[in-house]
Amino acid sequence: MAAQLTEESEALKEVLRIVLGFHQRDELEDLFHRGLFRKAIPNLEKALGITRARQQPDEFALALAIEMALLKEARDAGHDLEALFNDPDHHLPPSAEIISLVERLWSDKPQS
Repeated sequence: MAAQLTEESEALKEVLRIVLGFHQRDELEDLFHRGLFRKAIPNLEKALGITRARQQPDEFALALAIEMALLKEARDAGHDLEALFNDPDHHLPPSAEIISLVERLWSDKPQS
């Protein structure tokens, strides 16, 4: 039974790797271990609806779901990054503080 689950898990990872456009499996697995990825999953269906309405490829939905989770985490930390991510007229580079915040949110991995 455990061997079958491992085979199914490996097959699912390979399907996801291809569908999401990852070149290597370790890129996909790195993403799965990020805290922000786990927080993005509840937004995936909504993000898929948005990307389809925009007539974008379905694989864009994961990036949008992650962006939505990142924006929420930043808001919870007292930073509104909506203009930085979604305002087409916003042309200023982010401050060092904002870059640091985004890097921290992205690199946050739960302890194994």
